[in-house]
Amino acid sequence: MPASSARALLDAAEAATREQPPRRDQDLAVRDRLVIALLLVLGPRVSELVRADLDDVVREPGAARWRIRGKGGTVRTVSLSAPLEEALGDYLTTLRPTLLARGDVTPDAQRALLLSWRGRRMDAQSVRALLTRAMGRVPGDLRRGATPHALRHTTATLLVAHGWDVKVVAELLGHASIATTGVYLDRIEGELAAAIAAHPLTTRSEAPGGAATGEPDRFPFSDPGTAAG
Repeated sequence: MPASSARALLDAAEAATREQPPRRDQDLAVRDRLVIALLLVLGPRVSELVRADLDDVVREPGAARWRIRGKGGTVRTVSLSAPLEEALGDYLTTLRPTLLARGDVTPDAQRALLLSWRGRRMDAQSVRALLTRAMGRVPGDLRRGATPHALRHTTATLLVAHGWDVKVVAELLGHASIATTGVYLDRIEGELAAAIAAHPLTTRSEAPGGAATGEPDRFPFSDPGTAAG
């Protein structure tokens, strides 16, 4: 999925939270926005998403974290950005209590982070249906196949295209090997050419008066203690 379609999907999910639904008791927009944002920003497997419990999320001022329980009993902890933290807070305070009260309040429902309209833990099928509905709100020229795996794929590709180290992306996605991450990566149209054009060793320094010196620009040094990009 190209970046334009991913952005349109996020925008559509956000817009839905500001619209009046036909029936207030059917309004799941706040939950759907959270689900789409988590899938696109953090790229979890759908099984990891629906497996998430309330206790897996740690909310501290300015430092919300999600402990993702992955394959083979592995656990990785990822930080939530400010917009994700806000979307999570909106869901937990305004919608989840209503959804929980609607069901039988089973121990599993009480633990679950994401609940269905009937107050049960969401499953993979309901997440896929959610994405299909959301993509239907995207302008026609930007519509693409929206599955949890497609969004995970998009996360990996966009992060690498915007300068993230593949090893960091592999850690985010829960891959044991960066070779697995490589399978997820698509070449985004124009990204390769733009990266080469912007490479510090391919740009020319200018002499006084704007003339090119023929010398390549040097890499800037990071300040002590600052991670180099």
